[in-house]
Amino acid sequence: MNISSITSGVSGADVSKTRFERNSDDYGPVAAAALGLADAAVDQASATVSLSKEALAQAQGVVHDTQAAAHGLADDVAEAWHDGVAAIGHGVDVVEDAVVSAWHDTEDAVAEGCHEVKQGIEDAATAVKQAAVSAYEAVAEASDQVAGYASMAWQSLRDVV
Repeated sequence: MNISSITSGVSGADVSKTRFERNSDDYGPVAAAALGLADAAVDQASATVSLSKEALAQAQGVVHDTQAAAHGLADDVAEAWHDGVAAIGHGVDVVEDAVVSAWHDTEDAVAEGCHEVKQGIEDAATAVKQAAVSAYEAVAEASDQVAGYASMAWQSLRDVV
């Protein structure tokens, strides 16, 4: 078989004809129009399906991106909430520490003041006791002297009588 025998069945005029023209020659113009319409519908449906697949892929990408952004936003909100709660907790701890420290300082000052008052009372009591002892000793000595003088006076009176 050679090339001329293969191409002998195809004329030069058949190669330059459109699909409609070939179908019109083979099946008539009405059938060729129907075949052309069916081919166009198939091509359009194929393009629509291809476009739909592409649009669905893009929509899926948008949904995926939106979900990722929503998750990122939720993570950011959760982290900000956690940071806010931690900051409030730290603030409460600082205030609590300040109140406890002030309480301890007040407690220490009151205890020291009470100790000083107690010491002052003890010092005053000691001074009063010492004054009382000194007064007693002075009165006792004076009474001893008065008794001695009275005894001597009595003796002298007895001697005179």
